[in-house]
Amino acid sequence: MVPALIAPGINLRSPEFLPFLAVLRLGTATALLLYFWRDWWELFLGIFQGWEDAQGENRRRLLLLFVAGTVPAGVIGFLFEKPLRALFAEPKAAAAFLAADGFLQPPSRRARRDSARR
Repeated sequence: MVPALIAPGINLRSPEFLPFLAVLRLGTATALLLYFWRDWWELFLGIFQGWEDAQGENRRRLLLLFVAGTVPAGVIGFLFEKPLRALFAEPKAAAAFLAADGFLQPPSRRARRDSARR
């Protein structure tokens, strides 16, 4: 969706599209890293804090969850690269996945908040 807004004339099947998309994602990753730098620093510090420290324990647990969520996604992306690339090259498919994610997030957040209250 964003490439079509930034560069409306770009051909999604051209060889120039992949570097364009890589730079777009690198910019997004950089922006997230800069915006959440304190959070990343706290996670990094959690690795070196004492094992008896509860705050360090929470940070290590969160870091482990990040790794546990990232590695399977990377493996799936590696194994199914071509079908996924073909699927997400279509803006309508990407928009449908983003819309589904947008509809699923509020109820899941509500359920998590309710379970935390119990």
